Amino acid sequence: MGIELQNNQIKHKAFVAFAIFFVILFGGRCGYARQKPVGLELGFRYGAAPALSYRVFPDEKRAFELLFTKTGSSLLFTVLHQHFTPFGPPGVFVHYGYGASIGGRNDRQITALDLQLGACYYLPVAPLNIDFGFRPYAVITGGAGVNAELAVTVRWVF
Repeated sequence: MGIELQNNQIKHKAFVAFAIFFVILFGGRCGYARQKPVGLELGFRYGAAPALSYRVFPDEKRAFELLFTKTGSSLLFTVLHQHFTPFGPPGVFVHYGYGASIGGRNDRQITALDLQLGACYYLPVAPLNIDFGFRPYAVITGGAGVNAELAVTVRWVF
């Protein structure tokens, strides 16, 4: 019973430390939160294959997204060209796009064509973006086939 109590105390302290870190990190930037897609975004994509996401906006209606995926023995780079349209309440956008992926898996070169459909929300109180996406892709080389991925991406907006 003493061990369980210590583990609960450790979890509680870790949660408090995370909460303090979160307040310090986002507290100073709340006034800079954006309600539209501009600038740069960096985040993490949670899906079938977790990825690092970097998105840049040349204007309010278009973006280029780079995804870097490393799982097991595979490494994949994806470039997507996206188009954005406001939808519903402020800060909500739908997007669609296309792109390509290149990488390697088990000593085989992989090339794929990608499509993307999604929706994103820019939080009004913090410089964060939450994105829900559906990305079907067709592998051309290295084990041809068609597949799809559902993912949630959380990005820091610069």
